[in-house]
Amino acid sequence: ELGYALYSLDSADGAITNFNKAITLNPQYLLGYMGLGDVFRKLKENSKEAITRYSKVLEYDKNNRKANYWIGWCANDLGQFDVAIMHLKKTIELDGTDMLAKTELGYSYYASGQFENAIAVLKETEKASPKIETALFYQGMCYVKVKNKADAVKKYNELEIMGSEHALELLSEIRTMK
Repeated sequence: ELGYALYSLDSADGAITNFNKAITLNPQYLLGYMGLGDVFRKLKENSKEAITRYSKVLEYDKNNRKANYWIGWCANDLGQFDVAIMHLKKTIELDGTDMLAKTELGYSYYASGQFENAIAVLKETEKASPKIETALFYQGMCYVKVKNKADAVKKYNELEIMGSEHALELLSEIRTMK
């Protein structure tokens, strides 16, 4: 608990010390590894180290939804899209209602040039309430890549209505379409 308290206070080194103490007392204490992963991901902005800690959770519990999600997120951050896709698919397999995982998976597909797969996954996020801006943005970007201007404009309009900062970026891409 002290590790989480220090993490909440943005004290990365103190949180790491306390999470490591907890793991020393109980090497199978998954919350300690999750806490370390969170510290490295959020406070240290070190996705590689975060993946190492989240992966330790999966050694004991391969169906841990949060560890799979955060490994996917961190793998995207590192440009390791195949790894991200694998873990994000597992997250969705464990909880098909996880719209953030679907958004992140859509990004993985978009970033790896799998635009049709991205569109299919991102369409599923349209059920989310409230709408997820990044899902709309990357869906629009996919439509630009597959030269579907009408649907790209629809996503731009949705972003504009939301007052999203992503609207102008998408509009700029739409304007480059022939």
